Amino acid sequence: SSAVPVQPASNRALDAVLLSAVGEAVLPESLGADGRARAIAAFVRWLSLYAPVSEEMHGYGDAEITYTPSDPAPGWNAQLAGLDLLSRRKHRRGFARLSVPLRRAVLSAQIGRSGGSRLPSDPLAAPHVAVALMAHWAASSDAVDRAYQARIAKGNCRVLGETARQPL
Repeated sequence: SSAVPVQPASNRALDAVLLSAVGEAVLPESLGADGRARAIAAFVRWLSLYAPVSEEMHGYGDAEITYTPSDPAPGWNAQLAGLDLLSRRKHRRGFARLSVPLRRAVLSAQIGRSGGSRLPSDPLAAPHVAVALMAHWAASSDAVDRAYQARIAKGNCRVLGETARQPL
């Protein structure tokens, strides 16, 4: 059999302390600590369920079968480790021990090198784990609700009787 080995999700976990420190620096302050923790947990959950190099949905009659990108976790962990190393070299403290403004400066130095000025709609297209975290949150129901200042609950079904009513 020529089965392709897939790395178990447990081996793909991102460094929780560093990811949390990134989240504190890049996610909106208006979320508060609990909201940022929920956003980070949702990102971690999404990554744990991601199936690398899986066949994507394709239209009826499409001749070409496409596949999802490879596992982003190893690269993202390397970026988190790089942030920590840069922090130690520049500020003599690990990334998570820096103030939020200093974290943003370190992130800016790293993200600036990866190019791009727009937030991608897909976290997998992000050049850096911090951008992927922001993109994942920006596509969430919570982000849409906050942007429109209404309970739209994007991606959640409403009963038919409520469809004529504007979201609360």
